[in-house]
Amino acid sequence: ILEKVISCLGDVFVPDIYILQLGTDPLMEDPLSKWKLSNAGFIEAFRIVRDRFGEGVYLGGGGYNPISLTRAWTLLWCELSQREAPSRIHPEGENLLRSVEWEDFEENEDEYPYLFLKDPFRGGEIRKEIKDLALRVKSLIYS
Repeated sequence: ILEKVISCLGDVFVPDIYILQLGTDPLMEDPLSKWKLSNAGFIEAFRIVRDRFGEGVYLGGGGYNPISLTRAWTLLWCELSQREAPSRIHPEGENLLRSVEWEDFEENEDEYPYLFLKDPFRGGEIRKEIKDLALRVKSLIYS
């Protein structure tokens, strides 16, 4: 959906510069998320925008889960600096992530956020709300 929207936008809008706010609110672990993205989806969304419009100004942003935010921005930094993202988090990084105190709204027993940088594949059906949103966006683009 994003790829199609950005492609259409790029056909009519060629910015001299753009600013991209890279909040991690859409990540599944964020308590306010309605998108339920993995950090792989987050990075892919970034790539779609950058590939269409070139380099821009990138700002951090919101996100209410400091563990997923840290992991996503680490992947983003690897992307920006053209470095290979390690799959496993270094033991010092693991210890640092585990030391973060914050109010987790859901009890989460998953270990992978402390051990691995990239989220596991999160396949599944596209939710009805997302399909409805896509149809609304499509009607705006093609009206």
